[in-house]
Amino acid sequence: MASTSIYINEAQLDSYGNVWCAGRDLMKYTGTQAAYLDSSNSAVPDNGPYYLDTRSISIDADDIKWVGCAVSTSLSQNLIFSISDIDAATGESWNLSNFGDLSSQSDNWEVPEIYASPYCNDILAFISPLNGGSGTGATGTIGVTGGYLWKYNKDIGEWNEMSPDHVWPHIYEITAKCQGDGFDYYLATDDGLQIISNGHLDLQDMADGSKTVQTLKKLNSNNSGIGSNIIYGISFDEYGNYWVGTESGLSYWDGEKFYNWEIGGGLGVTKLISRSNGHIFFRIGDPFASTNTCTGFYHFNGDSFTLYNTVSSDLPSDRIISLLINKYKSNKNGLSIMQNDLWIVSDNDLVLFDYEIPHIYGSSKYTGATGWNFIDYSPTSEGTTGDNANI
Repeated sequence: MASTSIYINEAQLDSYGNVWCAGRDLMKYTGTQAAYLDSSNSAVPDNGPYYLDTRSISIDADDIKWVGCAVSTSLSQNLIFSISDIDAATGESWNLSNFGDLSSQSDNWEVPEIYASPYCNDILAFISPLNGGSGTGATGTIGVTGGYLWKYNKDIGEWNEMSPDHVWPHIYEITAKCQGDGFDYYLATDDGLQIISNGHLDLQDMADGSKTVQTLKKLNSNNSGIGSNIIYGISFDEYGNYWVGTESGLSYWDGEKFYNWEIGGGLGVTKLISRSNGHIFFRIGDPFASTNTCTGFYHFNGDSFTLYNTVSSDLPSDRIISLLINKYKSNKNGLSIMQNDLWIVSDNDLVLFDYEIPHIYGSSKYTGATGWNFIDYSPTSEGTTGDNANI
């Protein structure tokens, strides 16, 4: 376990097993020690006389760290920056002026979600008015606003707005799935699960003069069996099927239909991650609300839910920020880390969760549910509408 007095908004793992944390400037944890990185010792941009209020982080296939910040239009601050090497000695940065006329629309902006695609050289950044006004630390999930989606192409080295003039709902999480020779983007939003086919975001003129994204598909409780219209997160299993965290609980798409579990008492499953053998770990509640509503994190094995918190385990805090899955077995400075171990950001602590699950694969109870490796499971409800529902 590693402790820090610096608050953390989000964390990601690089290919070396280092944990990189956004929140206040940047922090790197190597397995034995945490290093605080700012403009005095790294390529993190100078934001004097203040530190950078960093909100989101994603790491691409080249181990470049992409970090989104919260900024004020009255100051020359960096909205997004990148760190290129493992020692954080080199990088680039972009201020608000690189993103059109945003400064004329609001006094404060943030990047609550940034995503480096594993299938191309694109970086997506969701830019929105600062939710909750000024201040430090990420804002909660209540009262969030829509915003704009921008793309950085590493080949040409510039940012461009995706679907100009299109105001997106609030995007909580972006991920992608390989689809044939291409890939689809999946956006968890407060207006359903939105799927962008082949990564294309061209606008189409409608008869009433408005514009829509031509390739966009939207799944909500009105046109599919998904459990809610508000989607907080998504995680794919080894078969390409997926789990979804919603306002109502958990939803699972098995390739044919949705299965839903109502859990959380209306607080929502706001962060989740699946392991390759089907088990799912998730957070309920909002760790960034004025009063933390998280109660630890849950493990679902297909049959039962187990809660890990400060009462039932050695978890230092019930305020869960990030859940990260370790992809490779390693030994870092004497710390043995197994494949599929979890790194958990528990308030300002980094916790390694070593949970050995037997690699025994059972048969699914439901025909066609190939993503499941369990003998039995009982969802609260089952959806009936397919994954290809359009707007």
